[in-house]
Amino acid sequence: MMIGCQMVAFAAELPESLYWALEKVAAMGFLGVEVGARFVDEPSRFAEFIKGVHLDIAGLHTGADLWNSAVLKSSQNSFVQVAKLAEDLNCPRIILSGMGPQDRKLSDEGLRVQAEVLNKLGVIASEHGAKVLYHNHGWEFMDDERVIGSIVEFTDPAAVGLAVDLGWAEHAGRDPVEVMGKYQERIEHIHIRDLRHDKFVELGNGKTDLNKIIRKVSEIGYSGWLIVEMEPHAPSYGGSLEPAESIAVGYGFLQGILHKRS
Repeated sequence: MMIGCQMVAFAAELPESLYWALEKVAAMGFLGVEVGARFVDEPSRFAEFIKGVHLDIAGLHTGADLWNSAVLKSSQNSFVQVAKLAEDLNCPRIILSGMGPQDRKLSDEGLRVQAEVLNKLGVIASEHGAKVLYHNHGWEFMDDERVIGSIVEFTDPAAVGLAVDLGWAEHAGRDPVEVMGKYQERIEHIHIRDLRHDKFVELGNGKTDLNKIIRKVSEIGYSGWLIVEMEPHAPSYGGSLEPAESIAVGYGFLQGILHKRS
């Protein structure tokens, strides 16, 4: 397993300070980064810099309205540009967050449209050497996991996988270990977080049983990226440190768990 960093922690400073942030992440010991496509405005420079600081691109992140027929064409056009960027960067994973309706409730028709669009985007991604991995927030795991369940049931496994965010699943009241067991055949990317009183905090400072999670990760045979994610404004989510410091703490704690298991 490889430890990566979700660069959203530095969102307030991006894209202006992108290369400064990448240097900091590399110096912490991370092996790769997951970065928002919107922050990469010079692909060739980005690729060269990433190589120079010995980081891999763990994933290229984007978002899309997948259920709203009124904006499907613009969403698809935007995604094509992201897929082309992934190809330019030789990045095989497009981490896609679905933007649900404001009330976070999808009709049966909305679920059908969402699955259909995900399959289409998966085909587009494959044409550019990448795969769509759906990244959840909390709402997909509410209402008896109706949304995430429909994605798993009605999308093509060859075109769409899961980039499961265990922290958001736990925030929605789900056991992250049970989530991994239930969806293990579709999980191709994992985001790690820690929770305390429904707030995201630095890894090791909350109540999430991270040792138990890592044991389960090993049990299901997962060998991909473990992405440390912290929100852009860590203190407002319950953390006591600034984002860069939170990320460093998260890396150290997770690396410690993995080292003990090796």
